[in-house]
Amino acid sequence: MKTAYIALLLVVLAHAGASIPAHHLGTAEYLLKASAEGQGKLRLPGNYSWQKVYGNVSVDGNGAYAWLQDGGTASVTVTVDYSSARIKEDVPLPVEGMEYYTLSSKTIPLTPEVNATAELVAGDAGTEAEAVARIFEWVVNSIQSQEVQGSPDASQVIEQKKGECREKAIAFIALLRARGIPARYVSGLLYSNNQTILHAWAEVYFPGEGWVPFDPAQAEAVYLDAGHVRLWSALDPAEVPIVRGQDYSLTLLDYTQKKDCYSASVSGEKTVYRGSKFSFNITVDSECPPLIGVFRVVSGPGIDAGGPYKAFPVLPGKRERELTAVLKKDSGDLEQFTLVPGEGVLKVRAVGPRIVKGGRITVQSLEKTGSGDSLVLTFSLYNQGESPRTATVVFKSPEETLSKKRELGPGETAIVQQSFKRKDFPYSVVLEVLDGDHVVYTGQVMVPATASPSVEYDFTSVFLLVLGAVLFAAGLLLISPYVVKGKKPFGGDVF
Repeated sequence: MKTAYIALLLVVLAHAGASIPAHHLGTAEYLLKASAEGQGKLRLPGNYSWQKVYGNVSVDGNGAYAWLQDGGTASVTVTVDYSSARIKEDVPLPVEGMEYYTLSSKTIPLTPEVNATAELVAGDAGTEAEAVARIFEWVVNSIQSQEVQGSPDASQVIEQKKGECREKAIAFIALLRARGIPARYVSGLLYSNNQTILHAWAEVYFPGEGWVPFDPAQAEAVYLDAGHVRLWSALDPAEVPIVRGQDYSLTLLDYTQKKDCYSASVSGEKTVYRGSKFSFNITVDSECPPLIGVFRVVSGPGIDAGGPYKAFPVLPGKRERELTAVLKKDSGDLEQFTLVPGEGVLKVRAVGPRIVKGGRITVQSLEKTGSGDSLVLTFSLYNQGESPRTATVVFKSPEETLSKKRELGPGETAIVQQSFKRKDFPYSVVLEVLDGDHVVYTGQVMVPATASPSVEYDFTSVFLLVLGAVLFAAGLLLISPYVVKGKKPFGGDVF
């Protein structure tokens, strides 16, 4: 099998005074001091391919620890360097091995909604690396960094689309497990801005390479920055071993930044109608082995590139890639579009809003009707102009993308229908209506799961059954006095 990296290709300005630059490879050495008010196993960093620990520690099934009495302390030296982390790019799905880490758990339940989202996000990804890249990009783009109350589980995080490091990690893990990819929860420390912060991320299992780190909260994949110090891992956060009053403190002893092996460039100028899609090319220059790059999209407020991050495979040497974006209807006259890391600026000059001479397609209605085991979507389109127009309706489900075109004359209405089969789980269908190449409608519809079979009753049969039981009971009551007295009900002795 080929060996590959997943690298995070983005640069974010570090906070002033930070001694570990985020999103860059490097080697760091720390002195870790740990203490607790209570008694028990206090988790400490352990030895892994990207982390080495020097000091007196014990090891159990959850990793390294020190047994502390009340008010005890422990200290170790830790060296961190994630540049040795690797993946394999051609592992088919579902992944074989480590099946335990694909199970549903208390905080990471694989509900029908989680499965449906995973299918929608990963789509037709045929390899583990491709599915991981799509899910990682979705979590980073879709889940807003926002403090939440309580301890929501992964399905609630995916539904509410908000949370911090813990919530993003469990959502990422849930979507991976739903696609048959082993993943586990990691608790550790983040050294940032000269402070030690409790942090959480995930590890994904790649056969032949082992466990590989991903931090959706920091938007870092495999090549984590050297501020990440790993403590322990588990199937579920509920398994976290906690000692009362535990506290950790990192002191940075040494740091060496390493050279990044990738960059990207974008340039040129485009003239685009407001409210329309446009495409552009980027050139990726990579000295790395094959990797999955996640580029940060930096654009003016008038451009929607589908989220701030883009993930796709990158091969060694220069490679051209095409991306798409939408110029918003309220954009300025000139928008700037860049990618990080990289060079150059793509200038987008806005014209319009687009005026379709003699005609314009509008969506009059969208109806959702159930028909047995299917959901039928019906669009009513109208050409309110004075010349013919071509309308295109696009239906994107997890299994396929369908397009239907209609030619509408002036003042004409057209009906476009498409049915989607209901499954054992709900799933989403993304909708788009175009007037030529101009987007006039976007939306999303959830196809509900098939209903449990209902039990139908024959009320006539039930009535007759009940009536028969009543008559039988009445008969028993009628003859019982005679039987007790030793006589027949209608004369004569009982034999």
